[in-house]
Amino acid sequence: MSTLAQTLDARRAAADRSAVRTVAKHIGGVLVGVGAWYWPIIVLAAAIIALIQQRFDALDGSTVQYVVGSARWFAFSLGVIVPLAMIRPHLAAGGTRRALFRGVVRGAGLAGASFGLVIACLYAAEQGVWRLLDLDWHRSLGLDESTGAVGFAVNAVGEGLVAFTYFLLGAAVSAGFVRFGPWLGLVVCLSLGIPAVVADIALYAGPATALAQQVLGLSGPLPALAGLLVVVVAAAATCLALHLLLRSIPVKRTVF
Repeated sequence: MSTLAQTLDARRAAADRSAVRTVAKHIGGVLVGVGAWYWPIIVLAAAIIALIQQRFDALDGSTVQYVVGSARWFAFSLGVIVPLAMIRPHLAAGGTRRALFRGVVRGAGLAGASFGLVIACLYAAEQGVWRLLDLDWHRSLGLDESTGAVGFAVNAVGEGLVAFTYFLLGAAVSAGFVRFGPWLGLVVCLSLGIPAVVADIALYAGPATALAQQVLGLSGPLPALAGLLVVVVAAAATCLALHLLLRSIPVKRTVF
């Protein structure tokens, strides 16, 4: 290979890495901006529920569990909105579809890590408050209710993987509509909900818990390790679907 070809390859690789960082950085900026108001609202909602239940002598364990379920839909909505807004400018500016995919996955990783850490901290803080008030703390939803470092790690990893999956699902949904249009895109996007349902059932949390109870007869989550492995598979399947959708996505298709 000639020196010129090597130089061009190096520049292309550098430009590709720069594009990946730009996409991930943009997603990270949005996460910080919207998280600054979203998470305080979550804390306030959990505190209000606890106070109301305590007032009527109906406080029964964790109240954080009832409000953090919205985090997965928050991650999903960000996955729909942010990558969709970036697809056309990224491709029009000369960015590759591979860089777009890698940047979105990296951004989804940021979402998963931040969501998982914050949720684990909320549960840990709630456990501390319950101990100070000499109240019984337990959970009826979620993968694990153990306290201490093990419970913190399980919550952080489990909720982080779910947020990662839902963010990728949102990006795949938007990519499906851009690539296939409204009708075929709707069919494709409905099928993409399967990994989300699987992840919810594995953690025994989210809207699929009712399905797990009524149809599958489950009365609790899978064992911690098995549940985490199932969510990893769901995340990998969603990631693969997003890759297939983005690798030939058009620049100028009208969504609606």
